[in-house]
Amino acid sequence: MFGVNYTNRQLFEYAKENYQTLIFHCVKLNSEGYWSKPEQILKQTVNEQLDLYLQALLVICAVECKKYGPEQRHFVRSIPDSNPLKIGEDEKLSMELVNQAKKVLSAPPILLQLFSLRDREKKTQLSIMFMDTMINIVIALSYLEEREGKGVVRFLRAYLNQIRAFLGKDLIYLAEIDEHYVQLKIQAPTFKTGYLRDEMEYAHHVVDTTNAIGSEVTTPSSSVVSNKNNEDTVSFDRDTEDVKGNVSTLDGNLMFEEERNDYIPNYEDTLEEDYEDSANEEQVIYKTNRDEVVTPKTEKEDSDKPEQEAEPDEKPQLDKDEIAKEIAKAKLELEEAKDAKRAQAVEKLMEQLGELVGLEGVKQEMQSLVNLIKVRKMRQNYNLPQMEMSYHMVFTGAAGTGKTTVARLVSEIYKELGVLSKGTLVETDRAGLVAGYLGQTAMKVKEVVNQALGGVLFIDEAYSLSSRDAGDDYGIEAIDTLVKEMEDHRNDLVVIVAGYEKEMDRFLKSNTGLISRFNKFINFPDYSNEELVDILKMMADKSGMMIEDDALELVQIHLECMSAESKKEFGNARGIRNLFEKIVTKQADRIVLMDKPNVDDLKIIKAEDVDL
Repeated sequence: MFGVNYTNRQLFEYAKENYQTLIFHCVKLNSEGYWSKPEQILKQTVNEQLDLYLQALLVICAVECKKYGPEQRHFVRSIPDSNPLKIGEDEKLSMELVNQAKKVLSAPPILLQLFSLRDREKKTQLSIMFMDTMINIVIALSYLEEREGKGVVRFLRAYLNQIRAFLGKDLIYLAEIDEHYVQLKIQAPTFKTGYLRDEMEYAHHVVDTTNAIGSEVTTPSSSVVSNKNNEDTVSFDRDTEDVKGNVSTLDGNLMFEEERNDYIPNYEDTLEEDYEDSANEEQVIYKTNRDEVVTPKTEKEDSDKPEQEAEPDEKPQLDKDEIAKEIAKAKLELEEAKDAKRAQAVEKLMEQLGELVGLEGVKQEMQSLVNLIKVRKMRQNYNLPQMEMSYHMVFTGAAGTGKTTVARLVSEIYKELGVLSKGTLVETDRAGLVAGYLGQTAMKVKEVVNQALGGVLFIDEAYSLSSRDAGDDYGIEAIDTLVKEMEDHRNDLVVIVAGYEKEMDRFLKSNTGLISRFNKFINFPDYSNEELVDILKMMADKSGMMIEDDALELVQIHLECMSAESKKEFGNARGIRNLFEKIVTKQADRIVLMDKPNVDDLKIIKAEDVDL
């Protein structure tokens, strides 16, 4: 492979400039409405889709080229503005990461398709820009450290053959790239920026232009399969000699799947029915939000209409500083839009919290916490000093007082506020953390923590870990490991511990590191009898039932006659749920004896159903 004298820093800077070119055109794509439909379906901004696709491509390139050292890892993490695959600075290559990247690349290249659509509509060359710039970044990665892009030609040919059905006639020459192509490309001035060039002279050095531009090329490395419309399309054939050398393995697994199962990817597989195959081109026709569907015109149609002057190719006319300003402005607008969506999501979650029966103190505490996080972010935007803040929480209260329900809402609220990346809830207890043999408890705790990363780890009856009545010290080992894991993952893990107030006080004092990490305490009081009856009515309403007043009165009397000990065993809302199930069962026993029960019979709960 031809060598170059670029330093690692230069390659990184050139790749970053190429990436900024992609951002510039993706912002344009978004502003013109081409991304509106995919965003509704994929729930991703155009920038997020670009970052995910590019990072997946770079991961597989690093594997194929057998280069995944610290420099390459930093490159893959840092070229995109975000880090969608969550690659750690010191993280070693794993099959999980590779499989994630393979999954992303196995989907249709949506951005390429949209740029191709725009090219047809506006007579531009943005699809060429997209592939040209992507390839620049891949080549930059391959030249890190050794100053030689070993393996990059094999990788690019394998990748481009995989997406060949989407390349179109103006890009089909890419499937035939060789070392000479890479040599010319890395020496070209446009390698540093990725800007659209006036003409693609290097293409003529790769393949004969008669075959490459305007007609389909069949290569030794491809085989033809038939799709549902009997159109000839190209799949990835592992048995041919040329492509065989393009495949590398990791733990025995191919980077690209061995069998394509005659599958030519299109939008129908990922974006519902808004996309359809074109019978005239190896492209996908995308139904935009406009009134008409853009379809390829035949030569006859073109001859019937007067010639119109074609719009000139769009090339960025701004200088580097102005482009940077435009990109910064677009990013700010996208971030503001995302903040608005997050604010709406937080408001809805707080409304769900407000709909819970009782828990007025809990609701007030949560609102104060949300306000604190919002103001903290405002201060951060103004570069004001930030006070250290712990997001871990202690929930105290008896069973059935809504602790788990609120913990689930907390996880989602934290995600929308940017505290957590996923917002999931993993619920566990002593049995889920403590093993039966010395040394295994630490491993078990780490496994549970890894499951909870990006969300909330909710430990119910956490005080049992510090109970000497358990007859072993494994609980203490679990606590020690938990404290370390909380510190190691403090940026993307929130732990909520729950239990009775006195027992939780003892738990927090069992390890000096615990008390310093939990400084937010929320008490969940027992429900009053009236609140329990309201919970019962809410359960009935959600089940499409209505409880008669006589039946409610019997429930009220039953609750008032309970002793303090019985009330404790009853379990608040948990006890009401069990009571409701008993009532519904009793109602069913009554209804099956009726001759022809009507709708009202099925909905109404009578006093006779409340057999307590």
